[in-house]
Amino acid sequence: MPLLAPNVIKKITNRLLEKHFHINAKIITNGYYLTTENLELLQHCGIKSIQLTIDGLAESHNRKKFTNTDNNTFNTIIENIDGFYKMNLDMQMIVRVNIDRNNSSEYNDIFYFFTQRYPDEKKVSISPALIVEHSKNAHRSSCMLDQVDRLALLSRHAEATNNKLAMYPSNAITECAVRNLNCWIFDAKGNAYKCWEIIGNKDYKVGELTEKGLVITNTKIYNRYLVGEDPFESSKCKECISLPICIGGGCPHKRIENKFYKKQFNYCTYFHDKLEEYMMFQYEKKDFEDKKIIPQ
Repeated sequence: MPLLAPNVIKKITNRLLEKHFHINAKIITNGYYLTTENLELLQHCGIKSIQLTIDGLAESHNRKKFTNTDNNTFNTIIENIDGFYKMNLDMQMIVRVNIDRNNSSEYNDIFYFFTQRYPDEKKVSISPALIVEHSKNAHRSSCMLDQVDRLALLSRHAEATNNKLAMYPSNAITECAVRNLNCWIFDAKGNAYKCWEIIGNKDYKVGELTEKGLVITNTKIYNRYLVGEDPFESSKCKECISLPICIGGGCPHKRIENKFYKKQFNYCTYFHDKLEEYMMFQYEKKDFEDKKIIPQ
């Protein structure tokens, strides 16, 4: 909820500008306080991208997110997105829809709602944020999706909307930022972590923000995130056809948990064993109608 304290965002930005830093920043928000005034402030603060999270259409979203005085926060957020869409701002918005087993069946409806309401996808785009259970010992009654559920959902969505990008592997070769020397997550007290999944867990604290700057206090944990489980040094990963389009070997935190703490997370990409199916989908949907090519 960064927009609960827009004055703090402005204060930090102004101090950076005084030091002649170039700012190209992003923000994650639930959109409830994304008012015209705050949007103008974000523009001043160099925000180029807004990731806005919702939990489905009105009924599903309002069941999970409400205030003491507002039982229809979905409507408030949509009004704010409408305002953003009409403004001439140098920023884009990505609507991330939290999807679990309770609302997975409505994702196609969510997709159509947003793409029809905001047809300029360069300004407002939509993507699913699947709440996935990665543990091999996951309980099937959990509200989280497993890898099989995830594949089925994306396949249904791709078939229904012809949105092949929803399930096809990205062509961007990327890796999680935690393995970057300059990636840091800070809690409200200035404690530093490398991964936002474990912020607040002092066992994973790697440093502190002091008056003199960042001080590393746990080099063992710090080094594990940087070099402790490199997929390009793993015999299993190096022989895998999915590397590196699997987002650089999957989640580094889960790899570390498995290696050093004997956990059993499944960090492999959901398309690991389904590349042939994805290639066939691409083959059937991509260019044949446009180019009038008839498959033999």
